Amino acid sequence: KQSVQVPSLSYTVGDFVTTYASSAKHGMYGSVATCFFIDTATNIYEYISTIRNMLRNNGVWINLGPVQWHRNAQLQPSTNELRDIIELAGFRVLHW
Repeated sequence: KQSVQVPSLSYTVGDFVTTYASSAKHGMYGSVATCFFIDTATNIYEYISTIRNMLRNNGVWINLGPVQWHRNAQLQPSTNELRDIIELAGFRVLHW
């Protein structure tokens, strides 16, 4: 009899970087979906680095939403600059 791996979905209320940047979360997830989220970052580099930390090798990050930076953002890159930052972090952008 074959065992079936049941996928799981989770969410957390709290500070994203504090919760997921730890070494305990390194490579824990095969995929990460963010929706109307990345433009809430005070420091976008921390968010991208944290997402990278969470993903397994060849993991997938799916992001949906506009880029309308909040007032507290230390850096407000254009969409083209954001794409460059994401690619420099080691992601391969398949659809923009």
